[in-house]
Amino acid sequence: MYCQICNSKLIYYKWYDNHLFPKSANGIIKKLLPWFDFLIPDKFQILKKFSKANIFKGKVIVCKECGYGTMETPPTQEAIKKYYEYNYWQNFRERNVKPTTHGDVYDYLQDLRAGSQIFLVNSQFDLKNIMRTLEIGAGPAFASQLLRNRFKNISMYVCEPGTSWDRYYQMRGLHRIANFFPFDTNETFDYIHTSHWLEHVLDLRKTIYALYNVLNDGGCLFVEVPNTPEIYWELPIGDTPHIHFFTVQSLKAIFEEYHFSCHYIDIFGTRLGKTTQKPSYEQDSVTEGVWIRAIFHKPNQKHTR
Repeated sequence: MYCQICNSKLIYYKWYDNHLFPKSANGIIKKLLPWFDFLIPDKFQILKKFSKANIFKGKVIVCKECGYGTMETPPTQEAIKKYYEYNYWQNFRERNVKPTTHGDVYDYLQDLRAGSQIFLVNSQFDLKNIMRTLEIGAGPAFASQLLRNRFKNISMYVCEPGTSWDRYYQMRGLHRIANFFPFDTNETFDYIHTSHWLEHVLDLRKTIYALYNVLNDGGCLFVEVPNTPEIYWELPIGDTPHIHFFTVQSLKAIFEEYHFSCHYIDIFGTRLGKTTQKPSYEQDSVTEGVWIRAIFHKPNQKHTR
């Protein structure tokens, strides 16, 4: 066995079940809840979600050299499709879209994460010439709406499997181009935005290769993923189900292997181990933060693999 990114044979294994330790209070509750699932009313969506068997559990192979981790036996494509279409967003009610007197909704302007992401990209990359954007794993697509608020003439597309977003996208004027990525298309994009999505994909290499192909020459790709250095595995972090686990070194390496140029990469968010504390400003980089933010650039030249 060896690391899929740096090819190192120096690896170790970690047990993963939504990052809950079996002897912790949350671990014990999760173990017991499936036995009482039939007693939990449907209105308690968070408890219902917690009581379901976790398809994202098992051994994670972690590299001692670059820090990359991946599930040894990930779920099947069919199981993943069902999970993200119907289960992932089940504790989110269908969003009420209430137009203001201006005929629009401006909640995206208050979202700190999306705002700090776009602030970072705009400070590092010239966005004034972008015409077509794609947000993958979009959810509420706040980043896309922030871009539209600033650059009025861009064409925006979102890729999102969650069926609960149908009405929301329709009322926000967001065009869902596909449910899952990669998808068959002749479209290409000047800017692609991904936030806490890459760690969920089944085939990492196929995904990055497809990202390169749909990004225009000179285009920009934003990636935010959880930061998972060695200390991450010792902390009771209640994260969402992941298949891949990245460090700065491993994330940069896999994208550069597919001919992306790393324009910027750093660590942000609350410090690992202090997740009860919120950062004052999410645009400030920190040591041992919980997120990695990276901006990759596609050079103005063709590469083949």
